[in-house]
Amino acid sequence: MFAFAQDPQQTPASKSPAAAAGPRTVRDAVVRKALTPSPAERRLLSGRICFDSVAYALHLAGAVSAAAYEAWPHDVAGALRNLVSSRDAETRSPGIPAGYVVGAFRRLTADGPLDLCHVMLSLGNGLAVGSNNGCLGGRPDWSVHVLRDLLDWPENAGRPPRVRGESGPGWALERHVFCRPVEEAVARFATG
Repeated sequence: MFAFAQDPQQTPASKSPAAAAGPRTVRDAVVRKALTPSPAERRLLSGRICFDSVAYALHLAGAVSAAAYEAWPHDVAGALRNLVSSRDAETRSPGIPAGYVVGAFRRLTADGPLDLCHVMLSLGNGLAVGSNNGCLGGRPDWSVHVLRDLLDWPENAGRPPRVRGESGPGWALERHVFCRPVEEAVARFATG
């Protein structure tokens, strides 16, 4: 199980166009932009599928170039490569620090593989932002959500969190949550 570092490694923002805005790191720039898009940017973020919204937020923050954003495949395979996969660190706590790409995965059959069902950006303090949040019970537009309210997180971390308010076998309700530092996601866009 993954334990987040108290002071995660951060990439200097001076290597990013977002540096002009003043944030100290790429992580700071991404979190700031995710929280403060213009009305036009919010509409663009809201109109995309979840993983493409997160990628576009990285672009809006200046962390991913226009060319890199346009070149990525804009599909689940691209999201698994560039944003978050089940090979990243799994967490069973909603206390994800700011600046992580958060992926929720589910099984479609009891013994099936984990499939990506949602991607968001962590804002810290148990908050995350994303669009098309319906698979976790959230709003469809680019909006901030309290992770503890979206999922039923286990008290003892003995099982993955589950979708609230739905019935079915446990495996169908479980959402395995994996996290990748935003700097790693940005680096994957840079390498194509």
